[in-house]
Amino acid sequence: MGQLNVWVRESLWGLMLTVLDEQGERKESNVYVLLDGGKYELNEHHEIGIPYLPPGSSRQTFKALVCEEIEADWVYTEKCDLSIPAESFALELKGDVDNEALVRGNENCQVLLRVSAMLNETPFPNSLLQDVSITLSTKDMDSNIGSEVSVKPVLKDDSEGLVVPLRISKPIQSVKASMTASIVTNNGVKKQLSASLNLYTTEYNPKRNLNIEEIKQSLLTLCSEREPRREWSSLCMRPVLQANRIPVCL
Repeated sequence: MGQLNVWVRESLWGLMLTVLDEQGERKESNVYVLLDGGKYELNEHHEIGIPYLPPGSSRQTFKALVCEEIEADWVYTEKCDLSIPAESFALELKGDVDNEALVRGNENCQVLLRVSAMLNETPFPNSLLQDVSITLSTKDMDSNIGSEVSVKPVLKDDSEGLVVPLRISKPIQSVKASMTASIVTNNGVKKQLSASLNLYTTEYNPKRNLNIEEIKQSLLTLCSEREPRREWSSLCMRPVLQANRIPVCL
């Protein structure tokens, strides 16, 4: 019998407490924790599990009693403060698409997506995510109309990523991925999660009817108004055209 210390770590199921004696050796029997009217005992891994607070709560600090049963009617106790956070989930979506594959007529443009979930500071297994739905949204340049492709994959923990095929029928202005999934919290409530990601976007729009002769004349007029005594040739327009990225040949 001697001083009892507690080592705390976060897990998927809550705070996991390891009780240590004064030499730092783990106690593997006859210890338990009294907290907020409840009694928490050792599990098969010789740890004591304390559940997180319900989602949406604020972190709270509780007074706990760490108890060691020496004999039937003899219990040694130590007081300790336990800071218990609320159960908080986060869903993250990462991915990539080859810009050169976003060309009209590509029937199998592959979008690589990676899904990760966190419970507080602990990685949450993807296999425990339920009702997973991933949607790829595209917007074309010609009509500014969007289209969507949705898949409902079964995620695995050892997967390096998820490949979603995308059919490109028109010049693409933007590609966005969004995801929804649900998890079951420790108190049995199903919670909805969501995440989104902008994979590709461009401001370039080729849908412009450019009249080359009108552009020439406008630039010549502009140059002559600025320096009327100087004679302008088509060479003076090249830097202007290049700066505005207008694909013309003069």
